[in-house]
Parts: sequence; structure tokens; C-alpha cells
Amino acid sequence: MSAPIVVLKLGGSVLTGEDALATAVHEVYRHVRQGRRVLAVVSAMSGATDALLQRGRALDGEDAPHGLAPLLATGEAQATALLVLALERAGIPARAMEPHSVGLRADGPPMDATPYTIDADAFRRAFEFAPALVLPGFVARDAEGSRVLLGRGGSDLTALFSATALGAERCVLVKDVDGMYDRDPHTPGPAPRRYSHVGWHTALSLSGVILQEKAARFALDHRRPFEVMALGRRDGTAIGDFEDRFAQEHAPPRPLRVGLLGLGTVGGGVLRRLAGAPTRFACAGAVVRDPARPRDDAPPLYADVRELLAQRPDVIVEALGELEPARTWVAQALEAGVHVISANKSLLAEHGPELAALAHAHGVTLADSPAVGGAVPCMELTRASAALGVTHLEGVLNGTTTFVLDRVAEGDDLAHAVNLARQAGLAEADATLDLDGTDAAQKLMLLARAAWGVDVPLEWTRSGGLTDLDEAWVRTEAGQGRRVRLVGRAQLDQRGARLALGLESLDPDDGMGRTRKSQCALRILRSDGTLVSTIGRGAGRWPTAEAVMGDVLLLEDLCGTAHEQRPQPTSAPGAETPPTEPS
Repeated sequence: MSAPIVVLKLGGSVLTGEDALATAVHEVYRHVRQGRRVLAVVSAMSGATDALLQRGRALDGEDAPHGLAPLLATGEAQATALLVLALERAGIPARAMEPHSVGLRADGPPMDATPYTIDADAFRRAFEFAPALVLPGFVARDAEGSRVLLGRGGSDLTALFSATALGAERCVLVKDVDGMYDRDPHTPGPAPRRYSHVGWHTALSLSGVILQEKAARFALDHRRPFEVMALGRRDGTAIGDFEDRFAQEHAPPRPLRVGLLGLGTVGGGVLRRLAGAPTRFACAGAVVRDPARPRDDAPPLYADVRELLAQRPDVIVEALGELEPARTWVAQALEAGVHVISANKSLLAEHGPELAALAHAHGVTLADSPAVGGAVPCMELTRASAALGVTHLEGVLNGTTTFVLDRVAEGDDLAHAVNLARQAGLAEADATLDLDGTDAAQKLMLLARAAWGVDVPLEWTRSGGLTDLDEAWVRTEAGQGRRVRLVGRAQLDQRGARLALGLESLDPDDGMGRTRKSQCALRILRSDGTLVSTIGRGAGRWPTAEAVMGDVLLLEDLCGTAHEQRPQPTSAPGAETPPTEPS
């Protein structure tokens, strides 16, 4: 079966700059890591269309709509490119789509055309290579191939039209308001009331400000349900075959308080993401080796986790990358009833079962998604598959070695390739754990536990990784169109799990052979014969920081609006997410 599709319309009023782009990435990633495919329909960045319109009118554009339409369309093209770049930086494979490449045709006036056809199969083909597609809203092509526009607010119509053609599971119009109101919330007067649910006819009667009228009429005519909500919110207004109901409004939740263990590559990236959403998150402080050392824009700094715990954080992010003091500090946080997110695969491979038991005993979560694959949802996919039974899993699990092997294939010697990886932020000063295969082996162990439980016996067959790399062999294979990769495999049999790790030459058409730069890949064979897979950037600051933020967002939901009571014991975030698309 195919993975469900979610269409997200991201309006220009919410795409206001770098921080808003990062929040949009979080929203896309939230669905991707749950195994969904995402079509993001974007408007021009805030203010861009008005600026372009002013320039066009200065050249008598009102009398030349066939010139004005392509000028205004450049705003959406720019927003599309920026979101794709932001997604790729975060490690989420993304592709920019164009109205002509997906056959989006419209007829009518150049500035207010109406779409009549789109090629849904073009999206499905593109989803085979990337879980996130970005399409400029508002823009289509006429029968002659010229750019036309769908009227002011036309990105709403693009999203609903695309969602209907794709049979999307959800269509969410993300706005600068948190739903539809009984009156315009931007105008003076009595406080408007927000609807939790409205019927299509009511939505049509309220359209014109929050929602494009043509889009509302299309939804009514095609019985297309959709939602309106604010960026980063989980509640909004559902529009469909409903009786009108007003929402029960609650006091805004206080920001989730997040503490950091370490302010290095990963911790620093997470800090920037937290700072970009100050109404949702507050950094309670960070534990560092030298709190007295001056740092730019640093939160309160502490030398010991107990000082940080005294600030009453809701969540602690552990990104120390070593066994001690990480194990002691994580245990202390869990015992204090604080959720912990760890990107430390060494810690989790060595002490994961005991720390998970400690978390369960104290009714909190030990989240581990960032430890394997960065933003590639390896742990989430494995846990979702475990519920259905897993017989075999295999993957390229270390993005640093992918980068290094590609550089060697292109002619660099191993030492120079490793230095380039360091310069790119993909390898530590001491890259031993990457090169000797320890990092990949730890990740394979974590995946095996996620698939078959912590008690399954593990039997290893392992080579030396890249430490004795035959560089000439790597280049010879590259000359034949093949790619050498460090591959981990795990298979369940009657004795337990057999794990193997070593260099292999792969066909580039193979899912793992398609990895490039710092990408990782994972394939899982389920008991029913279904093969599922995922691929993306698995190394570097931003992919790992995005994976951490994915767990932060889930814990934000878990903590609820009041933050007054600790949640009930739960497995790590992602444990109940649906599977990704079968290969």
C-alpha cells in the first residue's frame, strides 16, 4: 500500500523569514517522520507579492496581465526554492515541483484563472525519490503554456485542488490565525469566536479574508474536507461535513522549558531552533565543561546537571557524545521526572535498556530518535515495523563514511577525504569511531533492539570499516558505475539476531547505493513480505538538530497545555507511528 499523503499550504503571512522557514521545516518533518509523504504548497514570502505588484504597476502592468502574472509568480518560485533548501539542510530529501511539470492547467483571465487538470502521477513518481515535495501555489499554466494566476489567495485553491487529485489524507491550510472565526479577527470590535468545526457552506459564507472564496467553493463542490490552523499549532478549524461548533478556548500554554547537556555541534543547533520559536520554547540553561568561557547568545550556563534541574526543565536534550558524565546525568534527570532526548548512540548502545527502565519507572520518556540517522526516521520506521514483525533490516547507517567513500572514489586519498568531512562538520577531530565502524555498529544494535527487543541475543560478524581501506578498489568500482558503502545487516533467526557490518559494492539503482554525500538509508523486510525504506542526510548539525526538534515537538504535545502533571509512562516518540511507503 502507498504511504498517506498530507498537503500543507504554507501562506506568505507565516513565511516571514529564516525562523519561520525553520518552523515550516519542523511541520513538514513532523509528518515525514511518521511515514507520510508531504506536498507543501507555498505562497510568496511575506510582503513579496505586494512589492512585485507595485513594481509591475509602475510599468503599466494592469494593462498587460500576461506580463504581470509571470512577474508575480517569481515570488512563489523564490519561496519554493528557499523551503527546499531549508528542508535539504535539515536532512529531509525534498524536490521543487513546477506547475508545468505536474500538468497544472487553468483557464480564464491571466490574473484570476481557474484550474481544471493536474497530473497526480507526476507527484507519485517524484515521491519515489523524496518524501517532501514543494509546489508554488497561486500559479498555473494556460492551454498555451503561459503562466497564469489563480486570484489573490490562490495558494488555498492550489492546495485543495492538488489534495483532491492526490486523494490526500489531509489538507491543512496554515495561516497566521489559528482557525476560522465568526468574524474577522483582524478588525476592532468584540472578541471573535473560533470554530472547531464548520460545514462547507459556513466556510464559504466566511471566506474572503482568511480563506479564498474560490477555494471554499471548490471544497464545497467537491466535498473536500480540510483544516485551517496556525503554524506550529495542533488545533484549528476542521471544515467538512460537520455541524458548526465553537472551540473551547484555553489559556495559552506556557513555553516548554528545555535544558541542554552540551552546546557543541548538535546542542548549538538545537539552541538556535529553540530561540527561533520563543512563544513555544524556553531554554532553561545548558550544562557545559567551562561555564565561565564567554559565548555569544548563550543561555544560563551550569557545570552540573543538578544546577540545571533546579531550573525545572520539562525536557533535557543530551548531546555530549560520551559515556560519562552522560549516563549519570541522564539517570539523574530521569529520576527527577524530566523527559530526556538523547542523540548519544554510544550511551544508548551501552546503557539504553537500563535507562529506558529508569524512565518507565519514573513515568517519563527517554527519546532516542536522533541517535540513528539524523533526520532519517530510522528508529521510528523500525518501531512501526516491529509491531507488524521484522525479519531483516539493512542500511547505510553512517553518513560520514558515505561522504568519505565518495571523495575517495573521486580521487582523494583517505586522509584528505576525512579532513574534508571535518571541514564540512560531518566528522569530529577524532573520527576513529566513524572510520572503524563503531558508530555504525552501535546504530545497528539500536535498530536491532527496536525491532526485536532488548533481550534478543546478538551475534556479530564485523570488518574493520574504513581503517584499512583499499582506495584503488573503491575507485575501480566507481569506474564501473558502482558505489562502495559501509553496510550493516541484521536478521532474526531461532538463535537470536545475527548482525553483520562491512564494506560492500552496491549497484547505484539499489536503494542503499543511491546514497550520496552524507546520506544514510535503511530497508526493512517485514514478516508479511512488505519491504519499507527511507533515505536522507544522516550526519551534520542540522539533520541531527532537526531529529532532536522532532522529539521536542512530540514531547510538547505529550506534556499538554497545562504542564502541571507529568504524563503517563510511554515508549519513545515514534513508537506508534505508521509505516512509510513500501518500496
